[in-house]
Amino acid sequence: MQDDMRSLLNAGEPSNRIQAIQIACKDKRTDLLPDLIDLLDSTDVGYFVEECLPAFGDMVVPLLKTVLTDPLRSEVTRERAAGILGHFGCQEAVPFLLAAIHSPNVNQGYFSSLMKLAPNELGVNVEAILGNQIDHALTTTEPALADYFAKLILTIKDLGRQPHVIQTLEHLLGDGRHWLIRASAAEALYPLDPQHYSRVITQIAEHSKQEPLLKLLQRLKNSS
Repeated sequence: MQDDMRSLLNAGEPSNRIQAIQIACKDKRTDLLPDLIDLLDSTDVGYFVEECLPAFGDMVVPLLKTVLTDPLRSEVTRERAAGILGHFGCQEAVPFLLAAIHSPNVNQGYFSSLMKLAPNELGVNVEAILGNQIDHALTTTEPALADYFAKLILTIKDLGRQPHVIQTLEHLLGDGRHWLIRASAAEALYPLDPQHYSRVITQIAEHSKQEPLLKLLQRLKNSS
């Protein structure tokens, strides 16, 4: 049975491997932990291992801390190990997670972990990313990139807007090409002038035909 499950984890169609990963984690198959940790490096299924391994509980923490310091492990393996350790509140994960958020392909769950583990360092890094990539944020029309920049903007909102960032948010709101970036900037600025930014979000919603923005506007009004 053990060999059969190991074979399912390591070979075959990705959908079958993902199902095997989910079963192994749900059943807490400690005998398969080394295999699962090795699969963190996989392009096809590594993300699913990262999402499922926390089901084992904190028994995985010592193993994953070892992964962080293993020079033979790949960068992606250590990053995903840090992602799991962040879930358990381990400070050792912070440098890896901070490095990861500089990539648009980051697992956005890392922002939540850093919000708890290192909010000041998170704020510094997010502001630096936006500052260095402001032209890209203004001009992109790619949904995935827009989603990434929107996450950065809303992280600034959640951490508390600093005065020197407000100008950047206004720039993104006024000149951003993608509706999601403009809407996120408006959401971040909303508490400064709810009436004005309500009108702005309404205009963005009408122009972009994005119904979720009207729901966002209602949520903001309810919370203010």
